[in-house]
Amino acid sequence: MLTRRSFLFGAAGVMAGCVAHTPDLQNEPRAVAPDADDTRFLQTALDKGGHVVLETGRRYTVSAQTGARAALLVKSNTFLDLAGATLELAPGQRCTMIGRVGNERITNVKIANGTIIGNGTRQPTDVLADIGAMTPTIYLTKCHNVSFHNLQLQDTYMYSIYAHGDNGVMDNISVKGAVGGGIHLDGTRWQIDHIRVRDVTYFDDVYCTGNPFIVTLKDSEIGRIYCENYGFGVKFQDGCERLTVEAIEAVAGQNNYAHPDKLVKIQGKKTPLAERHNRDIRVGRIVSRNGPSNGLYIYRSNNVEIGSYLGENNGRSHPADSKNSADVLVVAAGEIRFGEFSARGFLRYGLWLDEEAGRVVADRVEMTCGGSSVCDPIVVRNGEAVLNGVTYR
Repeated sequence: MLTRRSFLFGAAGVMAGCVAHTPDLQNEPRAVAPDADDTRFLQTALDKGGHVVLETGRRYTVSAQTGARAALLVKSNTFLDLAGATLELAPGQRCTMIGRVGNERITNVKIANGTIIGNGTRQPTDVLADIGAMTPTIYLTKCHNVSFHNLQLQDTYMYSIYAHGDNGVMDNISVKGAVGGGIHLDGTRWQIDHIRVRDVTYFDDVYCTGNPFIVTLKDSEIGRIYCENYGFGVKFQDGCERLTVEAIEAVAGQNNYAHPDKLVKIQGKKTPLAERHNRDIRVGRIVSRNGPSNGLYIYRSNNVEIGSYLGENNGRSHPADSKNSADVLVVAAGEIRFGEFSARGFLRYGLWLDEEAGRVVADRVEMTCGGSSVCDPIVVRNGEAVLNGVTYR
């Protein structure tokens, strides 16, 4: 299990790798823009690399040149330090706010210490056909030693932060209001903690379904995640391996009911073209509340340990006799172990093992049926449920 000490030590190690390669420009003049649109001025500063410091309390507005995919571009060895400033994308754009220079791998990039406003609700609302047209507010791929710290993101668009790479760090990030998705990460050796995401809306059913936190990570450590009022689920997907998570709290709101989905998903993938299982995932605690469908969904995943699970009042948008109304649904997954398993207020089913399910073990179980005259707390259609210390209320 990830401890606070081990997480902070790991994060400091990655940060040290970034800062060591970044020129010390603390004594350089702070960036002060000369007019209302600050794009050219800021890009000139970013082109020099190093430690770019904005003016505390100032509001900067940026926009993309005609045909450009991003308003601002960062290159290797750059620390964009907002220093308490606000960086805002002009309304009506279809572009990323902060992207990367070129197609080559970039290293040692850090963005920290301020507020970022994406004006997502004032961006175009039509859906483009190809994934290449996605324009997350911060969009960084092919990265090594990329880090995000102390950022408040508001009204973002097609993901607040979309980053792919290795040796990443993300700490103290809050997202409030996001069109299409919150945080999307892919890579290895990430250190993540203090993530809060709320009020994420569904955009379309292919690319941006409103996931507040969605990752495909290996050999990574995650601290605490809190997500509230979003589209599709908090998701660990498509081949996560050797992943440690301290705590997940998922609370449904009005946005969850527009397109009902599971609150938390540990979900691998199987298609005619690819099969990617999640493996070796350790979660200290999961809390799922008031969801329209399952509080927890485990699919195509093996060797998953959850220290404690608490589900409350989930499955409310489905008929009581549907497996999607069960508090926890396990499909095509095995070697799943819970320390404590508590499901309260479910309509009829607390735990459902479906097709291709394997072995599910729980050391202590509490079930409280809350919505049906007929209650079947445990359904095993396939696999084996080894449940100890079971209490029904």
